[in-house]
Amino acid sequence: MSENCLNFASIGVCEQLRLRFSDLKLLALCRSLIKEIHLNFQHFRKLFTNRKRHNLEALKDFSRESLQRRQRLRLQQRQRQQQQQRRQLQQQRPQRQQRPPPPLQQPQRPQPRQQQQRQRPPPPLQQPQQPQLQQQRPQRQQPRQQPQQRRQPELQVSNNLNK
Repeated sequence: MSENCLNFASIGVCEQLRLRFSDLKLLALCRSLIKEIHLNFQHFRKLFTNRKRHNLEALKDFSRESLQRRQRLRLQQRQRQQQQQRRQLQQQRPQRQQRPPPPLQQPQRPQPRQQQQRQRPPPPLQQPQQPQLQQQRPQRQQPRQQPQQRRQPELQVSNNLNK
């Protein structure tokens, strides 16, 4: 029995050694696989980051191009609108050319107004002569200026009639 036990023991030890050996092989295989996976992961990571950078650059380029396209389209739309407005103005200009003679007559009317405005400054020149009497009573005695002021509104009324 002792031999059988020894045999079993030796078989057991051998089996344990085999298991250990196989475990070691498995561990070695696992380590090598882990190393390969890690290397592959690093490689894919680099590729991904490069692709990501490339994608970011591509996105930036695309956004720049799209902005430029939008700006071009906006400019084209503005130019089209301006051209349409110019065409409309050109179509309306012949009608306006018939209308300008009345506006030419209107500037002739404001010229007398300007002359009357030029006539108005002399009354203020007369006013400094009267303020020599700076007492309150002489200021009350300024009916002379009031008729002049009344005359000026009459001139304004006549100007309105000239319109």
